[in-house]
Amino acid sequence: MVARRVTSILLLVLLLAGCAKPPERPVTTPESPQPVGGITTIRLAMSAHDSFLVDLVLPAYNAKYPDDRVEVVGVTDMDRDAAIRRKLQAGEVDVVWAGEPQFFAKDGLLLPLDPLIQRDRFDLKLLGIAADDLRVEGTLYDLPWMASAEVLFYNKALFKAAGLSPSAGWSWEEFRQAAARLNSGDGADRTWGFGLPSHTALVDLWLGTTGAPLEGARSPETVRGLLQFLGTMATGDRAIAPPADAMALFQQGRAAMLLTSSPNLRGLAQSWPFDWSIAPMPVQPGMDRGIIRVRTESLAVAANAASPDGAWRLVRFLAGPEAAEIIASAGYIPLYRTPEVQKAWAGQLSGKPEAADAIFNSTWRVNRSTVREDGPQRVYIAVNIAAQQIMSGNRPWEEAFAEYQETLKRAGGAP
Repeated sequence: MVARRVTSILLLVLLLAGCAKPPERPVTTPESPQPVGGITTIRLAMSAHDSFLVDLVLPAYNAKYPDDRVEVVGVTDMDRDAAIRRKLQAGEVDVVWAGEPQFFAKDGLLLPLDPLIQRDRFDLKLLGIAADDLRVEGTLYDLPWMASAEVLFYNKALFKAAGLSPSAGWSWEEFRQAAARLNSGDGADRTWGFGLPSHTALVDLWLGTTGAPLEGARSPETVRGLLQFLGTMATGDRAIAPPADAMALFQQGRAAMLLTSSPNLRGLAQSWPFDWSIAPMPVQPGMDRGIIRVRTESLAVAANAASPDGAWRLVRFLAGPEAAEIIASAGYIPLYRTPEVQKAWAGQLSGKPEAADAIFNSTWRVNRSTVREDGPQRVYIAVNIAAQQIMSGNRPWEEAFAEYQETLKRAGGAP
């Protein structure tokens, strides 16, 4: 306490003398941080283009922990994981923000969080069963602070006019039939049953029914079902709107449904001048309903962090209830769910509590890959290429599936 008081007096003298000026923004440095008075420097590695998300919550963190200084260490998006791995190995960062940190954990580069979670009584129950999906061989190494899920929007007026209503537990076949019925008109008066801006959204959703899309891509039965489904919708029913126009057509009331990713929904929702809502996601036969598969951005502590307690303090805050409410208010989806977070989420969705309920009252499961070899990656890419060709009408689904099988065979076959 005395040392901190003396240090504070010295800093005040320097400031009054005009010899010191606090930086407006922390400066990134690769060297290990040196303690300055009572200040703890925490180096956070993350994609440079995502820094605005941290800017949303850092003011609240700094207000709560004024003796911590967070330095953002930007990494390139071209090969983010490789860049973060190099910095972890070199001891240049204390906290990492990554989409697939489980592979760093398997290589011994991350600090196990279970002892810290138990010590500080961090409530994992508010992450739901998703917390179990994050474990690597039973150990928790990271906590999610933001999620992205595919969300199915629908135009309530168009559904009502067709005598339809999306219901919890409806199957993909029921979804396809509804999209076909919602088709009407021709030319400029055409209304499409379904808008899909990116085929990847449906591919990941279908392949990730029981796990990570990368694993689902190696199941011939799963892929066959997906490609046949797309073929029927695109060329049989002609129910899929042109992907490049899907978002605009939904906004104009000329597409009855829209499947898109949900990192931030506020901007989309405010541009729709009609009554819309979020439909329950269709499910495969025999699958549990009310489950939303999400991708996460997670935070982890480096095994060689200069200040493990300081690094954990930042992770605990960003993944906890205070930050969750802030990012929900900004339109992003946190995995940490409290009544306050749900209220914030509903508030930014144009006051649509039923839309918030469709997301927050579902069971969230995290899709995470367990393989990182090149073969499964090639198979996954092959599925996406096939889906794109089928949706564009350039290839029959049977032909696309046959080529997928050849790719799977070259990559070592099904698991």
